[in-house]
Amino acid sequence: MVSPQVYRFSLAYRPIFEVACPVLCVVGIISNCLNILIFSKKKMKSPINVLLCWLAAADGLTMISVLTHNIQYRRLNKYYGGSLSTIQIVLVCVNSSVLFHSIAMWLAVALALFRSLIVFFPFRAGRLCTVKKVHITSVTISILMSAVAIPNMYVNTIQSYSFTIDNTTMNWYFINLRSDSLFNLNIVLHSVACKLLPCVLLLVLNGVLIQGMRQAKRRHLQLTGGTSNQSAHSNRTDNKSGSTGMLVAVVTLSIITETPQAVMMFWSRFDQEVKTLYTLQGDPFVTLTIINSSINFLLYCTMSSTFRKAVINIMRSSVNPRLWFA
Repeated sequence: MVSPQVYRFSLAYRPIFEVACPVLCVVGIISNCLNILIFSKKKMKSPINVLLCWLAAADGLTMISVLTHNIQYRRLNKYYGGSLSTIQIVLVCVNSSVLFHSIAMWLAVALALFRSLIVFFPFRAGRLCTVKKVHITSVTISILMSAVAIPNMYVNTIQSYSFTIDNTTMNWYFINLRSDSLFNLNIVLHSVACKLLPCVLLLVLNGVLIQGMRQAKRRHLQLTGGTSNQSAHSNRTDNKSGSTGMLVAVVTLSIITETPQAVMMFWSRFDQEVKTLYTLQGDPFVTLTIINSSINFLLYCTMSSTFRKAVINIMRSSVNPRLWFA
């Protein structure tokens, strides 16, 4: 049996969520637009940065969907639903936010995979990790996740009812969640393909990246006190380790925020109590997703001097927009 404290927390958190959600979404949209602007600059162009652009686009679209859903949801009557157009917008936002966030999860997996190839096969990195392969991988992920999201589009259906007030018949609409075999299929498919599997892969690849950082540090220590050429090589190693560390931070944040949701979503298919608990924690989980999709800009600024310099240059050239893409 779910504890009464869980119900009370869910009710108490709802008004906080209604205020925090739009604020976090706006911040997330702006930060991801900045990520795209910076990583798309000519001086920043590289396979990993192109992939980070794709990730920022997916996260930004997730934020737009969540924000639009939040705005439209406020227009719904708690008991009677809303107009057909409002319900349709809400339903589109529900499906699109799930789709874009699933794409973002698998782009994070691709990011960790490509970086692992660069770390462990540095002499073949130019052939293994190219801008063309990054684009192909990103498009493939988008297509596959769109296919996986198809059952989710049919799980939520729009239903209507009519009532008469002062001899005037009115139609109100609401979203009804199906509870048949398609619903069960969607829960298992979404929890495994969009949550559990990418979380497991992220966990494994994160360990691989950390091991790569340790090996780079050992090589760095071996070169300490060497010639000037060795010092230059050591500086390049530090830069690569810093980039890897930044990506490890991004991946770790995804693991922390997504794994609990993945486990609970999968287990809710088999345990009614877990299903109730998962439903009650919907708002906190959405908040974690928003934070995960918004905080990358802060991580990049904190851990990448190149990114910080690009941000400063954009701020300095803000009076002359023609310099933004220089």
